[in-house]
Amino acid sequence: MKRIKKFSLGNHDYTIRYLKQIYDGDGKAIFGRANPMTNTVEIALMVDNQKLSEDVIAHTIHHELSHLIMVLMNEWELNGNEVFIDNLGGLIAQFNKTKR
Repeated sequence: MKRIKKFSLGNHDYTIRYLKQIYDGDGKAIFGRANPMTNTVEIALMVDNQKLSEDVIAHTIHHELSHLIMVLMNEWELNGNEVFIDNLGGLIAQFNKTKR
């Protein structure tokens, strides 16, 4: 599967960076993060020294995409709802994987 490197959303151009591992401010390993201020998305290839499958990486990209969509729509409450964001990201990932 070819990995996405760039995309546009809401007239903003975003760049995706793939990093070996990503940590939050508390030093906890995370799957990814989106920064709407710099138009960047960072995606981990490993979490806790475990290599992520391409399906998990794709789900994570769509999870972060869902965050960006909520930011652009000014839906701050939904943006903070990780269960909602993860489900939405998973549904979009499945759509993109299975479309013909």
